[in-house]
Amino acid sequence: MFMLDTNVLIELQNGSREIYERMNVLEDDQFAISSIVELEFLAGLEGLPGDSPEYQVGIAILDRIRVYPFDSAAAQQAARLRTSAKLARKFDTLVAAHALSLGRVLVTNDRKGFAGVPGLKLDNWAK
Repeated sequence: MFMLDTNVLIELQNGSREIYERMNVLEDDQFAISSIVELEFLAGLEGLPGDSPEYQVGIAILDRIRVYPFDSAAAQQAARLRTSAKLARKFDTLVAAHALSLGRVLVTNDRKGFAGVPGLKLDNWAK
């Protein structure tokens, strides 16, 4: 079971064959995103014309992927991470906490950025 980071969605939007092929061999319920990732990705689509190819591809990606709401268990995990892990970005703390709270492997192109999170399993599909 995998939780995709925002940078993975961006790579997919940019045409990453590796990520597309990896997702294609999995069942749809084997990967998901956090509502925090949804927020970050949608923010990147803001301001794009609705008929632009980049916007259309982005929305198609979101339509295919299940979104898990950031819940109380994720909030409790994030509170613990704030004191134990020194993540550069606040959203990274939330995404890492959400993956941990659901027992998911975080798929990211930024393994180094998440390396200090105790117990977080990482994978990179864009290799």
